Amino acid sequence: MNLSNRIFLFNILLLAIFLNPLKGYWGFSSLLSNENPTIDAILDIYEYKMGTYSEWRKVNSIKKTGVIVTDEEVFEISIYNKLPDLVKVIVQKKEPKSPKFVQVVNEDGIHSYLLKSDGEIELKEPLLNLSDDRNIMPNLMHLKREDYWETELTNVNDASFEVTLSKENTNKEFRFSIDKKTMTITEQLVSEGDKLTKFS
Repeated sequence: MNLSNRIFLFNILLLAIFLNPLKGYWGFSSLLSNENPTIDAILDIYEYKMGTYSEWRKVNSIKKTGVIVTDEEVFEISIYNKLPDLVKVIVQKKEPKSPKFVQVVNEDGIHSYLLKSDGEIELKEPLLNLSDDRNIMPNLMHLKREDYWETELTNVNDASFEVTLSKENTNKEFRFSIDKKTMTITEQLVSEGDKLTKFS
């Protein structure tokens, strides 16, 4: 094999190494081999698996679903986000033909109403604080870029990590369970006072 062929094959090898989609994960996975991985290492791997901040900036709309759990009742919730500033939330009790509470936030302000099973619409006062839900990218990725959220690793077991974000002088807290094998979020809990919203 002549010199030019060897150089060509060497360049192909380098290209394959740098383009290998698992390269970053192999490097990151060594950070988790310790018994006590740092929260920064966990968040770096999570973001690598989910996509970069710049990639998420290209997303125009997204839908999130979950449940709101109170001491007495359970409600289904859907949150729709669309650029530039539309947020639409639908909340419905998990009972047949129960009315839907709808709250919309856009450039015109906040609008909310109750949509009954017979199609009747009843105007209502806003019930939800959507200030932390107006972003399209995953909440953990978005919140960890805001310096006023305190981030800590609150629970580690054989299957998952739990990351908690809290804000001083508020009663709001975010908890994210991250699967150790896939490094994706399996559950998100948002607690605010006596209200607990669960996304899974």
